[in-house]
Amino acid sequence: MGVAVIPSYEPNENLVQLVEDLHRPEIDEIIVVDDGSSAAYRPVFDQIKDKCTLLTHPLNMGKGAAIKTALRYLSHHLSQDTGMVFLEDDGKYSTEDALFLLEQCQRFTNILILGQRDFDVAMPGRFRWSNAISSRLVKWACGITIQDVQTGLRAAYSTQIPLLLNTPGDRYEYEASQIIYYTKNKRHVLEFPIRVDYKHAQKTTHYHTMGDSLRVFGTLAPNMGATILCLLLNILFFIGLYIGLSWLSLQETQTLLAASLAAFLLTAPLNYFMTRSLSSSRSTLRDGSSARRNRKELTRYLTAAPLMFLLSTAILWGLCYVGVHFAISKVLAEAVCLFINLMLYRRLVFLA
Repeated sequence: MGVAVIPSYEPNENLVQLVEDLHRPEIDEIIVVDDGSSAAYRPVFDQIKDKCTLLTHPLNMGKGAAIKTALRYLSHHLSQDTGMVFLEDDGKYSTEDALFLLEQCQRFTNILILGQRDFDVAMPGRFRWSNAISSRLVKWACGITIQDVQTGLRAAYSTQIPLLLNTPGDRYEYEASQIIYYTKNKRHVLEFPIRVDYKHAQKTTHYHTMGDSLRVFGTLAPNMGATILCLLLNILFFIGLYIGLSWLSLQETQTLLAASLAAFLLTAPLNYFMTRSLSSSRSTLRDGSSARRNRKELTRYLTAAPLMFLLSTAILWGLCYVGVHFAISKVLAEAVCLFINLMLYRRLVFLA
């Protein structure tokens, strides 16, 4: 048993058919949120108002805001915990897949369940490239592999309502934010394959390729920005220290090592605290597990960070040895370390 939630903006008859299809024994309640549709679409909502709980926004506030409106309603009206499945109003997701995800979220009550679309089918190109880029960015920024970041079919258990309400974002970026926020709070995300029918969905979509894609990518900027900022500071400190130490009577190798070590010691604490704040849970756990987790993260960081420093210094020395300019050598060395940082190191230290 569970609840179906459908955010809707200026729908067509696909919404009416979807509500009809969702009248199954497994669905206790269907909630449709009219996200500020114009008066021309009132006849569509009139057809379903007696078949569902219809909530209304006076203005268009975005898909994420519509989902949060439904979640707030559920937080006040649910008599017991249950599963929740979230669909789109254009009819491209099958009722069978929705019921399957609902069943999975009742099995995995602390996990966000995503419906993974098949990208080999005739998916519109603008959706394909936007999702491909955002999925790669999520992997780099959060250390997890999600094939379908922007899927509109997902499910979660009602005990997760506070987490979902605290997730940033009011429009399409809310879907990517869910994955990032779950990762920060040490929750897992699971994907299950689903089928999609784009035959009629393209006629009703309100996804704006450029604007909404930028919002999705913007949700990832803080995570990646912290790593890149520390890298740039490390390079700038190194160059300044190298130039300053060049006035001393030191050998080239000594100057490289001294400048590299000093830059590392200056930026490592900042890197640790910024990355921890963006990658780990911000919730306060009464059982003390948060403090224990922070100690484990610090131990792993104190082990991994010197290894990254040694790798960067080895690459730096090798490039300088073969005649590459010291500044270019530093940039190249840190670029290699950035790639490792985003692909592996950050996951091992902060997301394990």
